[in-house]
Amino acid sequence: MNFHPRCSSRSATLLWVAALGAFAPLLTVPAHAAPKTKKVAPPRLISAWPARRVLLVLPVTPSATWAGTPELGSAIGPLVQPELQEALSATGKFSPTIPHRFNPLLRRGLEEKRLAETDITPFVAAPTLETARAIVDKLAFEQPLMIADVRLEELVTGGTPNAPTVLLRVSGRLYEQGKPEPVESIEVISRPSGGKTPEARISAAAEQAFRELANGFVMSPVIPEFSALMPAPGKLVRAGVRPATPTLPGAMPGTPTMPSTPPTIATPNRIAPTPGTPTVPQLPPPVPPLGVAAGGEATVAP
Repeated sequence: MNFHPRCSSRSATLLWVAALGAFAPLLTVPAHAAPKTKKVAPPRLISAWPARRVLLVLPVTPSATWAGTPELGSAIGPLVQPELQEALSATGKFSPTIPHRFNPLLRRGLEEKRLAETDITPFVAAPTLETARAIVDKLAFEQPLMIADVRLEELVTGGTPNAPTVLLRVSGRLYEQGKPEPVESIEVISRPSGGKTPEARISAAAEQAFRELANGFVMSPVIPEFSALMPAPGKLVRAGVRPATPTLPGAMPGTPTMPSTPPTIATPNRIAPTPGTPTVPQLPPPVPPLGVAAGGEATVAP
């Protein structure tokens, strides 16, 4: 007796579930799109070396002329170090690596027996340009290794209380293995950058400054030695200037001048006329037509 009502309720439930499943795509809230990752387009390069160079990046530290407090400079360095690594890698010309005990560069030196633990310990404890050179000079790669030494020079706050900004000035020196002097020395000042927190403002300013710094490492052309290219004194001629030449009256500027007396063109095999003879050419004597005798009348052959 209760079979039909029970089936009716079950059927109604199944119909409700089927209807809900049919309208589920219409009732579903659309998912939020994944945030887009910010990519830095590689710049146009003028550098000469092919592929990437292994680059040992020293920690970002305040320079000797740092205008802020030492505590502020020590706090900014670790905050902006990732921005420097990303900017150097985005050039497509560097494989940056930072100093730590498990660095693949140091591990390779140990395996090749070019380095010892006594070389790595002081470098990891105090990574400076001097300790980095002691490591790099003992390694061998297809292309010479490079060292990047980036320093904080100045941090300037600005803007308004409601929209504060930060401006960062940094300097960088790029060294090559076997060369005591830097191959590139660049100083960059960022644009005023804003953000909700001081950390965000400093990171934004460092990202823009380090991007220009890294591009400058690989885009600086070699300036030639002009003293070797210039001609000797007394033979200097200004480029694009031609000696002035006289022109005919009424001629347009730049029109080549024509000589006043045209040159005489000699006729080959010409026989000079006898003095006193007319210049009119003499025609040959007339020849009578065929069948006509000279000085007589025409005759007809019998």
